[in-house]
Amino acid sequence: MLAVPLADRHAAFALCAFGGGVIYLGTLTLARQVTGTLPAAAIPVARATSSALLTRLWHNRTYRRVLALIAVQSSLIPIFGRALPFFGTVLHGDPAWAGPALATMTLAQALSLPGWILLSHRCSCHCVLRLAYGVMIVGIMLLGWHTDSDARLAPFVIIGIANAGSNMAIRALLARSVRTGTTDGSGSGALPIGLFLATLKGAAGVGGAILSVAVAVQDG
Repeated sequence: MLAVPLADRHAAFALCAFGGGVIYLGTLTLARQVTGTLPAAAIPVARATSSALLTRLWHNRTYRRVLALIAVQSSLIPIFGRALPFFGTVLHGDPAWAGPALATMTLAQALSLPGWILLSHRCSCHCVLRLAYGVMIVGIMLLGWHTDSDARLAPFVIIGIANAGSNMAIRALLARSVRTGTTDGSGSGALPIGLFLATLKGAAGVGGAILSVAVAVQDG
């Protein structure tokens, strides 16, 4: 977006915002149609209070670890993605370099997901998560070593693959922790899922704010 001439930048932002809104609206519509066909869950006669549910979730060690993992990961991803235009400007003299980099990472993430699913049938969620983070470290190291080579987009393939594995493993751990909490009387699964999503979105906002502050301080 930084590579677009200033006169056309507002129109480009408006077009991207409109496209994103249409895609988001279509996703919500599809989700409503799909969930409308699901059978209604049985509502328990006696329901615990919100404070009791929160207390039980807090004592769920696996759930606390999942929240911590998603908070750290979701705060770092916006920093990494939004810093790519600056990375491209400094090292390649082209802020638009971030476009192919993000596209490569997203494509690798989507295409590698079936492989992670097959691996999860043979390994535990913890093993998959450790492997994904190991692959991520390798990708970050290669990103620093191959900035000027012809294969400078190759590290983003590795990072995208690692993102797919870590996201899948964290959500599998979330499902396991919620299942455990339900069987030991922690109540409805809606609250832990809601807290997970709130943590994810909140951490992403904090990561974006940290990057904005860092850029403002640097410019100042």
